[in-house]
Amino acid sequence: MASNSVIFKTLFELSVLHGYFLNSGETEYVDLDGDKQKKVLKNYSFDSFVEIIPSSETTQFLKNRRSIFSKKSDKILVGVPISNSDPTLPFIDIALDAELVFLIKLKDTYFENYTHISFTSNRIFYFSNVKPSTEPASFKTISLLGDPIFVDDDYKATEITTSNLLETLTENEKLGVIGMISLKMTGDTIDLNVLDSSKKFIFPTPKFKIHFNNRKTYWKYFLTNANLSVETLAEKPLSKNGFVEILPADLDLFLFTPDEITTVSTYKYPNPSIRSIKKVVSKIYSEIFI
Repeated sequence: MASNSVIFKTLFELSVLHGYFLNSGETEYVDLDGDKQKKVLKNYSFDSFVEIIPSSETTQFLKNRRSIFSKKSDKILVGVPISNSDPTLPFIDIALDAELVFLIKLKDTYFENYTHISFTSNRIFYFSNVKPSTEPASFKTISLLGDPIFVDDDYKATEITTSNLLETLTENEKLGVIGMISLKMTGDTIDLNVLDSSKKFIFPTPKFKIHFNNRKTYWKYFLTNANLSVETLAEKPLSKNGFVEILPADLDLFLFTPDEITTVSTYKYPNPSIRSIKKVVSKIYSEIFI
């Protein structure tokens, strides 16, 4: 990175991925061929469903070090000016206990409908390379790019940790926050470090990841002309791209008569909208009227 003849080094990258937007039907993004991945990524922007911004303290920290916070369609990153005398060092010293904090705020009201997570009152999602003292030993640190790890409820901070984290924010910053990202220069393990033990840049650049998994639901079809309803035997993935084909073998026809099965088999079954989610006991349904 370069700006006005100042040379910048990327301190870290954090990819923000989501299966609903990146997968194609039942095929996950990582299993798509290279051309399809590029095509899908070209139309992808995490900023369409969440906003990620530095906290006020981090904004000031970066400003004091002439550093840059930048967003791309699939990631955030921080650029730091390098030393004139040693390109492996930041221009302005960064302490090994320094912390960069970013706030995650929801932008899409349907986010929970197509995302395999659930929100809990008084507990926010917390992605960090260091375990807080108020968290149990099972605390999950932020994942690295390339790890086959999705966001799940294990990334929710405990109530006491959540309370402590929110106390560090202004009242305005707290509004709409569903999660926080904390990256310290020294992580709990060497692969989670942002700078090395000599305060030098790490090569290659540390790359972290937050990967939301798309929700799977039972698809329930209401066949209005036939006055029948039928649902899938298994959950099916919600995906913005591609198409999930539903065949008679995918449907629960156990209690249907032979005539009803014949009727059901004549229908074409569209994929559901993310707007129609309904929870019944332990099942989550997508409802489709055809």
